[in-house]
Amino acid sequence: MDQATLRTAYKEGKTQSVLTFWNPDAMEPYLWAQPAIGRVSKRVHWTPPKDIVDLVNRAGGEPDPKKAAGLYREFQKMLIDQANYIHLIQPIFRVATDKAITGYQLTAAGWQVDLYDVKPAK
Repeated sequence: MDQATLRTAYKEGKTQSVLTFWNPDAMEPYLWAQPAIGRVSKRVHWTPPKDIVDLVNRAGGEPDPKKAAGLYREFQKMLIDQANYIHLIQPIFRVATDKAITGYQLTAAGWQVDLYDVKPAK
């Protein structure tokens, strides 16, 4: 099914199940976790318990990366216990560059790169 039709049916809750991809545009875990308890949970007709929502919000606001990572691990365990939906695949992006290119920053969706901001080495 083409993505436009699939996403429309999914967003309207008309599918029994869906196997598709989704990538936020940054490597920030909150951009994955918050939609899981927000718009994605609504699409699968699941109301996340308050303790899960509070945990994600704490993780998203935690300035210490190690503490935040621990909170996200706890969130993942809670999601597994809920088992309302399952992430089956996480794609691996391979990007070839040249060492003469500097300033290149890969996003979570690897193809979203601002090529105008990449500067050749001097």
